[in-house]
Amino acid sequence: MMQFSIWTIVLLLSQAAFQCTAAVKPVAVECNPPVLSTVAVDEPHHRYYPYFIRLHRCEGSYGYESPNIKKCVVTESREVTFSVYDTTNRLSTQIRLQNHTKCGPECKASPLDCDLKVQEWNDKSCQCKCLYPRSPPPDDVVKPKKGFGWNNHLCRYECNTHERCPLEKMWNKKKCSCVCTSFYEHHCKAENKLMDPKTCACKDPMKSTAPRPGFMTYVESKVLAVFLALAIVVILCLITYLWYRSAYPKYPFGSSGKLNESTSSAESVGQSCENAVRLGNELCRPRPTLVPIDDPEFKFFPYFVKLHQCGGSCDHIQPSVKSCIPLEYDEVSVTVQVVGTDEMRTTQVKNHTRCGCECVHGPKDCDLELEEWKPDLCQCQCRNRDRPSVPCGAGMTWSRAQCRCVCNKQPQSCGPNKVWNKEACGCVCKDRRYKNCARKQKRVDEETCKCTTKVMPPAVGKQSSPKPHSKGGLRQEFYVILFIGQFVLLYMVFEAVLYRKKAGLIYRITRSCSTKGGHLDIKESREDILSVSSSETETNLPTETGHHNVEASIKESQAVV
Repeated sequence: MMQFSIWTIVLLLSQAAFQCTAAVKPVAVECNPPVLSTVAVDEPHHRYYPYFIRLHRCEGSYGYESPNIKKCVVTESREVTFSVYDTTNRLSTQIRLQNHTKCGPECKASPLDCDLKVQEWNDKSCQCKCLYPRSPPPDDVVKPKKGFGWNNHLCRYECNTHERCPLEKMWNKKKCSCVCTSFYEHHCKAENKLMDPKTCACKDPMKSTAPRPGFMTYVESKVLAVFLALAIVVILCLITYLWYRSAYPKYPFGSSGKLNESTSSAESVGQSCENAVRLGNELCRPRPTLVPIDDPEFKFFPYFVKLHQCGGSCDHIQPSVKSCIPLEYDEVSVTVQVVGTDEMRTTQVKNHTRCGCECVHGPKDCDLELEEWKPDLCQCQCRNRDRPSVPCGAGMTWSRAQCRCVCNKQPQSCGPNKVWNKEACGCVCKDRRYKNCARKQKRVDEETCKCTTKVMPPAVGKQSSPKPHSKGGLRQEFYVILFIGQFVLLYMVFEAVLYRKKAGLIYRITRSCSTKGGHLDIKESREDILSVSSSETETNLPTETGHHNVEASIKESQAVV
């Protein structure tokens, strides 16, 4: 019996030693240099093939700093152009992605996160340093509250008491007092009443003796009208300037400047085509990947380890249809250190050994009345593709692609309060009409889109007073008409100015009507402008006839004298 117990102790000790030796001590993955990772080309649409490629990415931790304090960001990158196949349009195209070449640390927080009264920003530690780490700040800096005590670690006042509350109340640590539960608040809202925070009982709201304000006072409306008029003037000036530059550019159409720009752009396109790289598609298999130990707390070091993880696409099937998942994995024991202490722990992480493909969607995504699930295709297939089981309604036709009845009518112009709805295949009232009527506790008439009878009567004791007409209050329609009128007036003024300069839309229309051909080519107008400008420059140059005319005028003036 004694020998049996000794052998049992020896066996247990050997198993414990084996478990300690089986634990893996990983190497921390540094932020720099970049790590080769599997990158999705067009996530989440996955329209381009290859779906996944291998590029360098900035990942990992910066030394012993927690990723919650300093994060790894890209500082230098190189643009890579490669050819892909567009599965939607069935065309070959090019796409550009950034390949990270150099990484560096960046503070996750900023000086804006600090309370400048009691904290200051430290660039080295990327944290807000407390100005009062041992004692609370003076009363003129932060005024203490009743029941709150100074927390040196958080650098703020925290509630340090806890009282027993009545049944209808609960303790609130932020307010450091007992507050009513949310049940009483919702109950009073349902009865259109206010809640008394002391007794948690519902009471009628106080009747306001002040008159209800209108949409806007007279002074506010005038100030708003002036500011909007100035904004419209600035916008019109900018639009006119851009239009004038586009209509009459510095280089006329067909000049050497435009040819040089077009040739340079063509050469750049040709160079980009030559520099394009053709990358292969990354299939679904285990590959080395950076895995965080405890994201997002990051309490253990190392913060990131390199393990095999499943990734890539399933043959030529889009990842939005089939995704890569792990089928087999090994539990790896990793020895980690608790940050800020000397304590060592062992945690379990998964190292993927075999991968497989799984459908992204399932039978629950199908409309079982019209569709059936096809596991080999990983999609829902229509039961009756040629015709529906139930005939479609008026104006509706059967769609084999959508496997449902769709509207067969063209969108029609509806009334002022209605809008075309494709699902209803007709005109329905606008959403704002339903919101306005619901605010007035009324329902919407589907024909006229007006508010009719009330849905629920007002609460007892709550008297509804008619809305008074405030003096100087203006409706929104007035401002809309005012702004449209200002826009038209300013536009006509700018057109008149451009007409005097022999430019603008009105000048073109009048000139095209005066010509026999009926239409005037834009090129002719540009040549006219160039000829006028050239003639003006020529008249400014001195000529022989000009000298003779000057001499003759001088002689005439002397003869008169």
